[in-house]
Amino acid sequence: MQSAVIAAFFHCCSSNRNLMHGQCPDGKDSWCRYKRALSDKRQYLEKSPGLPNSVMKVIKATYLELCDKNLLKKCLHGMTQNNNESFNNVLWTILPKETFVQQKTLFLGSYIAVLLFNSGYLGLLPIFNYLKIPIVPLTLKKYMGIDKERVMKSKRQSLPSTKLSRKKQKAKKKSKLVKNEVKEGLTYKYGEF
Repeated sequence: MQSAVIAAFFHCCSSNRNLMHGQCPDGKDSWCRYKRALSDKRQYLEKSPGLPNSVMKVIKATYLELCDKNLLKKCLHGMTQNNNESFNNVLWTILPKETFVQQKTLFLGSYIAVLLFNSGYLGLLPIFNYLKIPIVPLTLKKYMGIDKERVMKSKRQSLPSTKLSRKKQKAKKKSKLVKNEVKEGLTYKYGEF
């Protein structure tokens, strides 16, 4: 996996004047179009302008940090969701990506998402007080229930038994896909049209 990350870096930096596909996997099934063209004995013209050397030098350190074996071990076991991805989920729930909104609406939605992510629904109460919106006991009870359920769900999702169950479901789904692929043949291949 470490070599794959490094290969992706050099692949993205590659240009017509400076081909950098030495790390990319060989063969007809390679994700690298240059290596696929080589295996098919076709001429390949690099369309990407590549990255300038100044940019390459700056981001190379970050890529090398991403190659840290401890970090990659976490990725292998599926522990890749970080707080940013969880926050993005909250944000896109409030402001769906598919819907265009004005800049003010985007900022307001972002502020609300930050508030909900950090403090839960009870974090909205001071805003309601500031806006002089009366808070009825039912609203307070409902918000407390939503926050309590969120914490319980988080704890439940992190239980070893739940993780094992998710792994089993994933394996079952994968075996079903493999059986379908054997039965029907390959129905999708990346980079192919």
